[in-house]
Amino acid sequence: TVAVGQGFEMTPVAELPSRLAELARGVGAEDLVLVIRSEADVPYGDVIRAHDAATAAGIGKVGLMDARE
Repeated sequence: TVAVGQGFEMTPVAELPSRLAELARGVGAEDLVLVIRSEADVPYGDVIRAHDAATAAGIGKVGLMDARE
């Protein structure tokens, strides 16, 4: 499973904690809003790991969104 988005080009889930912490330091965690949108085939555990990584980085505004359009 990989993360893709602004500032994340095919980032493996295992690297999310360090990448999110780096992003939060550069911008300021209080200014960040992260929305996690997973495809249907992404394991639920990976979604939770992404959410936990964001919380650990100090990002206070984290939302979840399903892949349905």
